[in-house]
Amino acid sequence: MIFKVINYENNGWIFEKIKKIVEKSFKKIFNEKIQNKFNEIIFHIHFDLIEEIDESKLNIFFVTHVDSLRKKLKIINLSKKKNTIFFTMSNDTKKLLSTIIHSKYIYSNNFFENLKIPNKPKNIFGFFFRNYADGRKNKELLHNIINLISKSNNSKLIIFGEGFDNYNKFNNVKIIKKKFDNKLYRMLLKKCDYVIATGRDEGYVSILDATNLGIKIIAINQGYHSEFALVKGSLLANNEEILLNILQSIINCNNQNILNSVTNNLRTAIKKINKNFISFKGNFTLNLYFLFKFNKFSNQSISLQIIYLLKNFLKK
Repeated sequence: MIFKVINYENNGWIFEKIKKIVEKSFKKIFNEKIQNKFNEIIFHIHFDLIEEIDESKLNIFFVTHVDSLRKKLKIINLSKKKNTIFFTMSNDTKKLLSTIIHSKYIYSNNFFENLKIPNKPKNIFGFFFRNYADGRKNKELLHNIINLISKSNNSKLIIFGEGFDNYNKFNNVKIIKKKFDNKLYRMLLKKCDYVIATGRDEGYVSILDATNLGIKIIAINQGYHSEFALVKGSLLANNEEILLNILQSIINCNNQNILNSVTNNLRTAIKKINKNFISFKGNFTLNLYFLFKFNKFSNQSISLQIIYLLKNFLKK
């Protein structure tokens, strides 16, 4: 098996570094003797400079800077070629590509994950109140916050209060239901990076106590929370949706690198394309779906395209 990385901007800049990283990653794959139907694999850096490809080989296109309709059209045209998959450096670009081509053949990699950049610390959030059955503490927002933190790999929630039994089995959630003790209460407060208040009432005593201890707070902008100086970094939201978005932003900004290594991600891509590519490209229904999805980019009428598709399908 032959593997090539083609850098169309061979000028020693960032693409050259990516080229070296990808080449090194594939050596590991070859050493593991992955069975593959392709005699040659070509990694193209990057997609916009490609003119012609050999469809008998597996072509992997590195995608960056998709900032024009012309580039989107080029990606769509490349996706119609046989044996093609796409790689991006960010999940944002991957999401963008998923709006114009099938997401099954798009993979995202942080090519610089092995750089010695320290991970940011875990976020520790705190609820210090009772969750009443009447919903006064904003039941839906509470659930969404707990669900968000439970799915994070860099956050933890301390709950000191009753009424949270339904969340005992959630990941990253520690519920403490002991009789109120001021010493324990203050100790738990001090462990938190943020103390959260979700309800709409006159205010939370825990927000006052957290502020006195120099702890940041996240709360709805109402009650006496807005009447005194908060610790720097505290955030008051005008509504529940904004509060949840603030929390999501904090978690995302401090998120540790959760992407797979280049080696593992490329290995997965090759295995998938070996197993699924022919059935996917040869499936009439999916081809018809693509035809309608991308018809706005075609100069031919939809009826002519369907006839053309049928002819090609019946030839097989």
